Amino acid sequence: MARAGYQALVIPEYAFAVMPEDGAVRLTREHSEFEWLDYEGAMKRLKYDSNRTALWELDNKIRLGILKQIV
Repeated sequence: MARAGYQALVIPEYAFAVMPEDGAVRLTREHSEFEWLDYEGAMKRLKYDSNRTALWELDNKIRLGILKQIV
């Protein structure tokens, strides 16, 4: 049994966001369907806290206009 801090792994997780120019989405074999959701609907679908945090951060950056500086 691993003790806290001993033989424990921290594996980083990354989240990405993209705005397709024409709204078109092309799926690969890895995915069978997609759905556009509003913020609340997406939050309800997410299972993991890290994904909810990433969506919350993205939403705040959009609301504050920070992403306009990046794009």
